[in-house]
Amino acid sequence: MNKKLGLLLVAALLIGFSQAATAEDCLEINFEMSDTVYTFPGNFFVEGSFEMTNCGENGVRVWLESSSPIESFGQVRGNVMLGAGETYVRNIHFPVPPPVPA
Repeated sequence: MNKKLGLLLVAALLIGFSQAATAEDCLEINFEMSDTVYTFPGNFFVEGSFEMTNCGENGVRVWLESSSPIESFGQVRGNVMLGAGETYVRNIHFPVPPPVPA
């Protein structure tokens, strides 16, 4: 049950996107997360995948910001420049708190 709670905390990851919007702008975003918690001695994590595609006709600058309720994950902030049709892909390991013994 604690692993499910950990997954819920990781799923609470907030990703903020800010972009100057015009009629020609188009941004497709895909975020996937595994439902399996992987373990190594002392570490628990879930794998995730983030993909962002500029489907517009012009290059764009996108501001990415993420945060998590899990302190060890920290925050990510920064600009991503995407040309027309360009895709930005990142695979991420999200830490999950260890289960609490019953």
